[in-house]
Amino acid sequence: MALFGLGTFPIMLLVSYAASWCSFSFSRYVTKATPWISAALALFLIYRGAFMNINADCHKHSHPPTMVECSKPETL
Repeated sequence: MALFGLGTFPIMLLVSYAASWCSFSFSRYVTKATPWISAALALFLIYRGAFMNINADCHKHSHPPTMVECSKPETL
């Protein structure tokens, strides 16, 4: 966890400084948009989790798999 914190600290610090560089009107817009974005993301994740079993065979292909013959390596 300490390594994760050290890895994410620089980007979090950069984001916090970037917020202070933005104009007041832009930061006000972001402040108003954040709850809506969070709610939309939460609904998306709930939807994705609820219907995960529908696409459980996502790696299954409609065509039959083909056999590939491998040659044996030559011995010296």
